[in-house]
Amino acid sequence: MFKKIIAAVLCAAMLAGVAGCDLFAKDKDRDKARSNARKQENNAESEIEDLVDSLEKGFNDFDPDEILECTNWDESNEYYAYVYDRLNRNQITEVYGSYLVNIYEIIAKTIDFDYDIDDLEIDGDKATWEMQFEIMDWQPVFLEWRTTYDEAVSAVREQQDTVKYDLRIKFERVDGEWKVSSIYRIEDILSFTWAYPVTEEANEYFSTYANDYVEEDPGPPPYADLSPADFYHEAMVCYLSDLDANSEGILALEEECGIKTCVLYDIENDGVPELFYIRIDPLYHTLDFDRMSFTEYGGSSYGHGSSVTLGAPMNAEILLIWFTGDYFVITYGYDNNGAYTIKSEIAQFDLDDPNELSREAPDSGNANLINYYNYDSPIIPDEYMRMLRKHVNEAEAIFIKNWDITPDDPEYNVTNTPELNAMTYRQMHEYLENQIG
Repeated sequence: MFKKIIAAVLCAAMLAGVAGCDLFAKDKDRDKARSNARKQENNAESEIEDLVDSLEKGFNDFDPDEILECTNWDESNEYYAYVYDRLNRNQITEVYGSYLVNIYEIIAKTIDFDYDIDDLEIDGDKATWEMQFEIMDWQPVFLEWRTTYDEAVSAVREQQDTVKYDLRIKFERVDGEWKVSSIYRIEDILSFTWAYPVTEEANEYFSTYANDYVEEDPGPPPYADLSPADFYHEAMVCYLSDLDANSEGILALEEECGIKTCVLYDIENDGVPELFYIRIDPLYHTLDFDRMSFTEYGGSSYGHGSSVTLGAPMNAEILLIWFTGDYFVITYGYDNNGAYTIKSEIAQFDLDDPNELSREAPDSGNANLINYYNYDSPIIPDEYMRMLRKHVNEAEAIFIKNWDITPDDPEYNVTNTPELNAMTYRQMHEYLENQIG
């Protein structure tokens, strides 16, 4: 009996030892895996940092090929075309002259990416880096009147002031190599390429250019003789094509906000509805409201598509969109440095700048602390209500209602208006396909 007990104890000890060895081996494997993961992350950080430095150099050199070499963009990508368009030396020289290329190159040399490696977030084969970029404060130089191009070049060269902007760059690793996949608001970096210094020489040049411009005759309308049924059919074909072309931005907004983004509404009462949709512009990262109409001359290719860029920040919540005759009103809410702001943009599609009315509550628990604005200018509550309620009382149809409006809200009477049959991108796509047959 004693020998059996000893044997059992020895057996248990041996099993414990084996189990202990197994656990120790597993711990070593885990430590090795963690060590390898840390090494891979450190390598990724180093590779991405080198990539960002190369990207910065491409901007400094005003060289589209250097910039695009750092990305995974191809010719089908909007960013690809944008970079080549904005940094096209030959085109700039042909239209404006070599002096402007010289100015752009001076400004480009001042672009400096300011980053902290701790802000780089890596998730598998994708990464995001929040940073800032610094650039010459070129706008006051461009706005000061000068006589000659040479004076403008000298003024830009002497400018020492700089400004900083937020920047977000996303990366993807494909076949083991990190590449830039998107640059949030790349147009901020290259905004100077949309402007030129105010000079007497430039003024004379563009006056001559404007006088020489002759608008082309569009010729006879190609769809004038269609029957109403055929005209409607062609409109639906046009709308489906336009919807496809803007699918990325529409789907991005639906994923972000969970709202229905598209509607057909005969705002002109001519028997053929217009297509309306709201989307995120994938290049400029703005919130855009688009209208596509169809006329005897066709659709967007004949200039009948129009878009209004909203001033809404990307974290805004779309609360309400309604139509009032030729106008539309978009109301959205967002946090503005701790103050909840409700803003209404009132616009026509043929006008560039919508009117903006907003109210903000620094203290949501105290209704007496609401501030009212027309654009950024404070106005009294009565004036705010007068301007807004004019469009509330003239409301004809609701596109989006994503808000539990109460009788205390000045927009409340809009709820008496019929709601249109808003659809998601896929629902609208299927509907148009069925209409086409």
